[in-house]
Amino acid sequence: MIPAVEWARELAGALVDAARKAGADAGDAAVSLGSALSASAREGTIEELTRSSWRAAGLRVIVGGRLGFVSSADAPLDARSIRALAESALSLARVATPSDDNVLPPAVPDAGAAAREAALCTWDDATAEAGPDWATAHALAMDAALRRVPGVAGTKDVSATTRRGVLALATSSGFVGAQRGTAASLSCTAIAEDGGRKQSERDWDAARALAALRPPEELARVAALRTLARVGARALPPTRAPVIVEPSVARGFLAALLSAASGAAVARRRSWLCELLGEAVLPPGVSVIDDANIVGGLASRAYDGEGVLTPRTVIVDEAGVLRTLLTDAHSAHRLGVPLTGHAARSATTLPAPGSTNTLVTGGSGTLDDLIASTRRGLLVTSLLGHGPDAVTGDYSRGAAGFWIEDGAIAFPVDGLSIAGRMIDMLRGIDRVAADAESRAALRAPSLRFAELAIGGRESAPDSR
Repeated sequence: MIPAVEWARELAGALVDAARKAGADAGDAAVSLGSALSASAREGTIEELTRSSWRAAGLRVIVGGRLGFVSSADAPLDARSIRALAESALSLARVATPSDDNVLPPAVPDAGAAAREAALCTWDDATAEAGPDWATAHALAMDAALRRVPGVAGTKDVSATTRRGVLALATSSGFVGAQRGTAASLSCTAIAEDGGRKQSERDWDAARALAALRPPEELARVAALRTLARVGARALPPTRAPVIVEPSVARGFLAALLSAASGAAVARRRSWLCELLGEAVLPPGVSVIDDANIVGGLASRAYDGEGVLTPRTVIVDEAGVLRTLLTDAHSAHRLGVPLTGHAARSATTLPAPGSTNTLVTGGSGTLDDLIASTRRGLLVTSLLGHGPDAVTGDYSRGAAGFWIEDGAIAFPVDGLSIAGRMIDMLRGIDRVAADAESRAALRAPSLRFAELAIGGRESAPDSR
């Protein structure tokens, strides 16, 4: 065990011990430390090269049903500072409003947590040790490859990043654990001139290990081709038609579903899924599964932010029915539903329900197959604006992509919007591909909505 992990575990345990000695009925502490390195390139030069580091701690205490929480961006390093942080948390708890829902889960010591964490392969030595040479070389390689493509007029947001960290957790019920993680990412955007305006598209990749990233030249090639395909984009008049979304866009729709399935959101009546537990939210045959135990997954973990094991959880079953909410101890107790082990936290925030690796199953074929099966419709490759209204699920966002005629891409389009109600949109999915990407924790495939309202310009020529 590396010294940083041991230090974080010991500090988390010391904070809980200090809280109990100061009078807390229960409590837990999280300690994080780590660093991030990022290089960005533009026009053949390194525009920025930054390194950041952190060493933070947070302590939650419960006294007579009253909750107090304090955090520090500079974790305490001696016994006096540890006592001071604990006393601060207790002083806040004593003036808080009591609630029966301020509870901690009945976590117990888990001797196998360290072995499970190691088996998940969330740590890669090469990524942890990567320095400025790796980041600058990859950023410059993407920038140069983009600028070599005929028709590319410029680049932006070309970056290479690595991150490493440790998050330790201790609870008053006896759990103590620490999880390590690394991640690396590459991203680049090409710019093309288009009759006095500019078109741009990006490509990116992310993984736990450097060796799993696609080559920078490949990302640049894809970003350039996507950008050049946008040249000549035109507007459309308002219409209704099938709408296909590629995986990067589909991810946003499914992220909205996961956010609405948060037990905390439902408990606060801030979710458009409030009355839909046990009801169909997706078409039959499509399921949504949360699995924290995927080897190398970007959100894999041995236990959640409260020391609870996170099992494989079926959120939406094969009948398309919403089977469970994602809960932490507070939301599960408030709603009277099972604790699912989905508390997410950092050292400076309270736990709240959150998903881990999320998979959409039940699809077949590829994005090209969805296009080929669509006589006339819209392929969306990018969206503008925010997601749906959290309470009503009303959805309206700007969109750009390609118009489809007779099962083939006809021409690029922009200046559009798509609108509807989230529950109607999700229930109206009629095709799901099997092309989910592993470069994100939410592994979404291409989707086709049977018909959506597409906003455009009244003066635009009809695509027919």
